[in-house]
Amino acid sequence: MEISDAVCRVCMREDEKITRFDDTLIGMIQFCTTIEIVAHDKLPNGICDQCQADLHVAYRFRTTCEQSNEKFWELLTQLENIEIEEDSIIPKDEKSDDEEVSEESMKEEISEECLKEEVLCITLAPEDVCRACKYKASKGANGKKAEPDWRSEYNLGKSYNPSYNIAPTDITPVLISEAHFEEEEEGKGVSGEKRVLVPMMWGIVPFWHKGQYNTHGLTTNNCRLENLMNSRLYKRSFMNGQRCVIVCEGFYEWQTTKKAKSSERDVFFIYTPQAEGIKIEDKATWEPEDVDLLKMAGIYDVWTSESGDTLYSYTIITFQSNKKLSWMHDRMPAILDTEEKVADWLDFKRVKPEDALKLLKPTEKITWHQVSKIVNNSRNKSDQCNKPIKGEKRGSSPIKSKMMQAWLGKPQNSKPSKDGPQICIAKDTYKQ
Repeated sequence: MEISDAVCRVCMREDEKITRFDDTLIGMIQFCTTIEIVAHDKLPNGICDQCQADLHVAYRFRTTCEQSNEKFWELLTQLENIEIEEDSIIPKDEKSDDEEVSEESMKEEISEECLKEEVLCITLAPEDVCRACKYKASKGANGKKAEPDWRSEYNLGKSYNPSYNIAPTDITPVLISEAHFEEEEEGKGVSGEKRVLVPMMWGIVPFWHKGQYNTHGLTTNNCRLENLMNSRLYKRSFMNGQRCVIVCEGFYEWQTTKKAKSSERDVFFIYTPQAEGIKIEDKATWEPEDVDLLKMAGIYDVWTSESGDTLYSYTIITFQSNKKLSWMHDRMPAILDTEEKVADWLDFKRVKPEDALKLLKPTEKITWHQVSKIVNNSRNKSDQCNKPIKGEKRGSSPIKSKMMQAWLGKPQNSKPSKDGPQICIAKDTYKQ
């Protein structure tokens, strides 16, 4: 028995006015329901006007709920960050004029703290990022390391600008398999092993989103590994093999395990241990091909505007911190600490999704040093952002109690938090 093309896939009613599914409609249905719509699955390939109207209502309802929930948590976090203990409060009549805190200055402080919640720092010019990302290819390399090509993308006119302090919605260099572009190469059968560097925006734009790229209202700069396979936002990209690697010299993290106002929290620069003589924060001690960049697992997607322009964007995968970092923060990015893991994560043709997930485990191959709080404000682009504080030992925890360190190493049931790393790659003068 054949099913008529005039039947609505949603309500099963026959209707002369059936709209055929496109990527936008499919994305909205999958966002609002558990239904997977696949091309050529022999089921009706359209939706009636009434169900389409209902779909838009459901989409707006879910989006509004998620936006409101996110904003409530942000407000709660801000209130906790500016909390002052009762025994430190000075009666108003005992305060001097200098101690008066105006509502305007409080708003300014909260604004700056929000700015520093999620900031990246990537500063190598494209040609130097390519040199730093050389890899061992298994075919046709004659023992030499291959260098990924830089693939320029228009990205709605947004360009990669190297800096020590980059926020979500900025562009950074990202490694992906060249096989994602094989259709454009006229079916030459590109291996999943070969890599390219693509400038992408930090913070995925859902492929079904309509309107301006920055009006979807979702917080997408990080993706929790625990929720990945249940996420209507990230699962599709992951199952389609759109895995990527975010490269950087290191990332900034604030110590959230110690009670303090956000502006007073200690800040640390976290990076991969380097060869003897190389100081990651001092470019005079290394060349791009000699440095060991930190590599984080992510997922990317491609969004198309109503005018037909495309925007590449990504999210960084995070999970519960291990004992190495739990004294500092309860979350950490999924760091790929060997070349084999990077190769397997990128090669979506050879490595299936379920096997790729097994690569994501907390790493021990990281170190850190404390840095100045000038990085708190993303407007500060100084090369002093990732410099160690004088006298600070690398890789040392300020928490000396072994019992406290052991306790912090246990998984904590915490409320949703801003868990985004803040990345750093050293700066060159560069114009795209």
